[in-house]
Amino acid sequence: MHRTKIIFFSVITLLVFFLWLFSDFFEVISKALVFSKASIELHPVASIYIFLALSILSAVSIFFTSIITIPLAVFAWGEIATIALLMAGWFIGAMILYGLGRFLGRQIIEYFISAAKINKYGSLITREMKMLDIVLIKLALPSEAPSFFLGIVRYPFLKYMVVVFISELPFAIWAVYLSSTFIEDNRLLFIVMLVVGFILIGIAAQKYRKRHTHT
Repeated sequence: MHRTKIIFFSVITLLVFFLWLFSDFFEVISKALVFSKASIELHPVASIYIFLALSILSAVSIFFTSIITIPLAVFAWGEIATIALLMAGWFIGAMILYGLGRFLGRQIIEYFISAAKINKYGSLITREMKMLDIVLIKLALPSEAPSFFLGIVRYPFLKYMVVVFISELPFAIWAVYLSSTFIEDNRLLFIVMLVVGFILIGIAAQKYRKRHTHT
C-alpha cells in the first residue's frame, strides 16, 4: 500500500474517530449506511461492478483509494463478500500493472514513476528474487511500482499472483473488520484493531529495510 494512501487513511480514520465521539455524527452515519444499502439493493449488479471498478482503480493508482467505500459494502453485503470483492478488484488491478510492465516495458512506466524511482526499483527487483522478499517489498513500498517491475523482469506470473494474495489479503481482512467495528459502534475494538494494523505494517516495513540493507 502506497505511503500516500496510508497517510490519507490515517487522517480520515482519526477524523472519523473524533467525530464518532459525538452521538449525532454516528446517527448521521447510520442513516447514510441505511440509505446506501437501500440503493445497492435497488441496483445490485451495477453496485457490484461499481465497487469492483473502484477497487481496481485503487490498485492501479497512487492518487485514489477505495477505502472509504468499504463500510458501505460491509453494511450491504457483509464481511466475507466484501473481502472477496476487494480481493477480486485488487487482483485485476495487479494483473493490469504486471501486464503493462511485461508487454510495454519501461516506456509506459515513465508516465507514472520518476526516473529516480525507476533506477531504484530497477536495481532492486529481479526475476530470481525469493517470494518472501517480494511480499515484503509490496508491503513496504508503493504497490504500483513493484508490480510494474515484476512484469518487466518477467517474474513468473503464478508466483506473482501468490505474492499478491499473500500481501493483499491481510489488509483486506483488516480494513473490512475495522469497518465492521465502526458500523457496530465498538470503539474499543476499533482502536485496538487500528493500532495493531499500523504496528504490523511498521514491522513489515522494518523487516524489508533490514533484509535490503544486508543484500
